[in-house]
Amino acid sequence: MISIKEAKLIILEHSRKVPVQPIPLAMALGSTLAEDVYARSSSDCSSRPLEVYSKGFELTFDSIGLLAGLGHKQVEVYRQPTVGIIVTGRDQQQDKEFKLGQVRDSNSYALTAALKQARITKINFYNGGDDLDAMTIILSEALQHNDVLIMTCGAGTGCYDFVLKAADGAGITQVFNKVRQKPGKPLYFGKTDQQLIFGLPGNSSLILDYFYQYVLPSIVKLNNYKDALKRKN
Repeated sequence: MISIKEAKLIILEHSRKVPVQPIPLAMALGSTLAEDVYARSSSDCSSRPLEVYSKGFELTFDSIGLLAGLGHKQVEVYRQPTVGIIVTGRDQQQDKEFKLGQVRDSNSYALTAALKQARITKINFYNGGDDLDAMTIILSEALQHNDVLIMTCGAGTGCYDFVLKAADGAGITQVFNKVRQKPGKPLYFGKTDQQLIFGLPGNSSLILDYFYQYVLPSIVKLNNYKDALKRKN
């Protein structure tokens, strides 16, 4: 079991930036610049390039208009991370019919809203169920399409251990699985060569706290998204 500070440092240490890609300026709203953008001033006889926006700047409506006016048609940006949300546990139901002892899934909705508030819009959803083989297959599939995976447990006994086994079966390397904090010691963090995987407790009162403490800072670093945390503060 590790401390909260150690957990945060380890997660950020493993959070490497997503790849850089060229993108048409008309489609770049909300993207993060991966290079400094320059312009030439018509009043400058030496025609030296002047920096307009620096690396890490988030492209907004007005900045896109300015760049278009300066003749830019394409920019280099950090590709926005794709996040997969896997809901695990039959006790968490998304349909209208559920039995006594079951609860409706609220975690995926809360996480989706938090991601969109941080301007992360590429989100995929998966239902893990309670079958280990099926969960392992779903997890393996999700790894092919996402940069970050967030797994949430239901209230069922042993769900956390079930998630650990599925992650191991999908070839994920565990970094740690418990943090010294109360409430909510269980926190899984794993990785592959290209993805980060989080296992969060199913308690709806804790999941957003965990998201803002551990998951969002890693996404910020992945995307070099300098101001994504400001809306929370």
